[in-house]
Amino acid sequence: MALNYIPLDFWSILLLFGALQGLFFALTLLLHQKGNKISNRLLSFLLFIFSLHLTEYMMIASGLYQQAPHFIGTTLPVVFLIGPIYYLYSVSLLQENFHIDLKRALHFVPAVLCYLLLLPFYAKPATTKIALLAGIIKSGYVIFPLDQFILLALNTCQMLAYFYLTFTVLQNFEENFMRESASTEILNVSWLKKISLWFSLYMMLFFIASFQLFLLKAHRQEIFYVVMLILSGFIHAVGYHAIKQPEIFSGAKIKPAAPKYQKTALPEQRSKTYLEKLLYMMREKKPFLNPELKLSDLAETLEMLPNHLSQVINAELDKNFFDFINDYRIEEAKRRLLDAKFEHYSILAIALDVGFNNKASFNRVFKKHTNMTPSDFVKSQSGKVRE
Repeated sequence: MALNYIPLDFWSILLLFGALQGLFFALTLLLHQKGNKISNRLLSFLLFIFSLHLTEYMMIASGLYQQAPHFIGTTLPVVFLIGPIYYLYSVSLLQENFHIDLKRALHFVPAVLCYLLLLPFYAKPATTKIALLAGIIKSGYVIFPLDQFILLALNTCQMLAYFYLTFTVLQNFEENFMRESASTEILNVSWLKKISLWFSLYMMLFFIASFQLFLLKAHRQEIFYVVMLILSGFIHAVGYHAIKQPEIFSGAKIKPAAPKYQKTALPEQRSKTYLEKLLYMMREKKPFLNPELKLSDLAETLEMLPNHLSQVINAELDKNFFDFINDYRIEEAKRRLLDAKFEHYSILAIALDVGFNNKASFNRVFKKHTNMTPSDFVKSQSGKVRE
């Protein structure tokens, strides 16, 4: 069959589109000069692996594998890199002076071992590879190799373990961050947690598809295509968020929260006194306008121990530091959005002035507190449209 006459059906076109988009974003991140280059390169490599994976399945869907049989199976070893690279990418955003040392390089060992195990297959002639894949497509449960199924099972377990580990690390970081800092850089952590859940779902579905192929004697290639389209949808989501919230992909590090402080007992009467002092400071001095305000900064201004201030906010107001400060920021933003003196200000300008790092964070927190967007709030109160 000549290359020019290989048809691209509905499935192959969708898979090809996802692969090309992944390659585009991978190249964009690789060439991006701003922000944290290590983080950008790790994410770029991750998208490149996704694109290779989609490309292999596009070749299977279209029959193009007959023209390039030696590409068959080449993406299986690199799939063992997805979990480790995503974990290292997340850690690179959380840690200062992050670098890939020998200890972290050990995360890549399973991929190398998988490649070595597949060397005998890679050495087979093209005709053998074509015949094997054609047989799997026709009746996979009969000849689907046991060793490949074992590799898929191990890959699924490995990836789920890495994404659970990453989700746990991010969850703990977010809780500590919101307890000690009011910076809205936490947006990046929320996005990374969503990726963990999304890709865990993809891996479980991919394994289920392989399971039915190997054991249940019920082969439908479309099931694999649908699973691959979920991966393609992930790449599209990355592209959408790169346009909507570019600060997520700037490669900037998420600033760590202040260290935890030793707890000491705080008498109830002193707690009430500290609360009055705190509320007076918030009302008169408006320290919340500082976008990088930390618990330790405010405690120093109030001449209090940081752990005492944390106890006052938690016990007396039933809030963490992050929500406490953002309550004030949102109330100040609402006042300015309706004040004629600020009508020449854009929503973004007001968001930055009241202490938010970017418009996306402002919109998210504003909607959480008011159940509407800033634009809808202005329209509901004044009938005016505000951009």
